[in-house]
Amino acid sequence: MREATERDIAEVSSDASELFERLYADLIACFDTNEFWKAMAAEAKTSGLSDHLRSNFTVQNMLLEIETHFLSLLDRGAFTGLQKFGLTKEAKAQVNKIENKVKTAAAVATPASLVCGLQTMTVIR
Repeated sequence: MREATERDIAEVSSDASELFERLYADLIACFDTNEFWKAMAAEAKTSGLSDHLRSNFTVQNMLLEIETHFLSLLDRGAFTGLQKFGLTKEAKAQVNKIENKVKTAAAVATPASLVCGLQTMTVIR
């Protein structure tokens, strides 16, 4: 398998970001959109690409990476100043969808022998 080029990364990132916007439009609408994406870009730049994404570079895996970055920022309260208004019920449902997807992906990626004793990630609101 060849390594992803900067162009590959840019194209897949763009496609995954557009998919995130379509899937979670109600959620994104609760925030100043420009500042939301600036925060997301800064998180991605700081975190870099995960080993999982590097070894299996697809739009779906990049989407999962974006969803994971979103939850990290949400957990840290990084979006607080960017919210235009409280989360709507649709936006809350989309946050729950992201949480469930990321938790499921983490469980699948974690070998069963290591699951015992690990705490699962919880989002406190």
